Amino acid sequence: MSKLPTKARLSIAAIGISGLMLMGNAIKEHYVDEAMIPVPGDRYTYGFGSTWKEDGTAVKKGDKTDPVRALIQLHDQLDKDYAKPVQKCINVPTTINEAGSMYHAARNKGAGAFCRERAPIWNQAKTEEDYKAACESFVGWRETVKGRSCRDRKNNCYGLVNLGKYLRDLCLTPDGDPLPKAP
Repeated sequence: MSKLPTKARLSIAAIGISGLMLMGNAIKEHYVDEAMIPVPGDRYTYGFGSTWKEDGTAVKKGDKTDPVRALIQLHDQLDKDYAKPVQKCINVPTTINEAGSMYHAARNKGAGAFCRERAPIWNQAKTEEDYKAACESFVGWRETVKGRSCRDRKNNCYGLVNLGKYLRDLCLTPDGDPLPKAP
């Protein structure tokens, strides 16, 4: 077995929300200034996918924001609701891209779900092979909606399959290298 190169890793507490993650989420979410329901049955969102206003109340029909406030709110939400909880449940050093993949996973699947289901895998990582396996564990994680497999394209949720592959690829990308294209 060939030895994987050792990557520079830091305490995850030292790795905040990067500008790249902020912009990536902003681009993926598509800005809207007035509250809308993005998918039937979903909650009202505005800005860059926010379902909560800055005062903590739910976004409702007719609520409006502007691009600057929405970007600030997105940053604060990413930091408070996703990065901070992940930082508390991960006790191994990570690369910037490993941390970014964890924050992204927490935003999509929930910080609690990440900490319960993925953190134990990460916290056992000691070798480069262990870190690679932790990155690989994003593929296949939570790829069902209402009991239906998202691998079956007719279930209209294949984006979750693509997200798992993207998180793996982002996680495995050495810091400073070009990042994979987001789904």
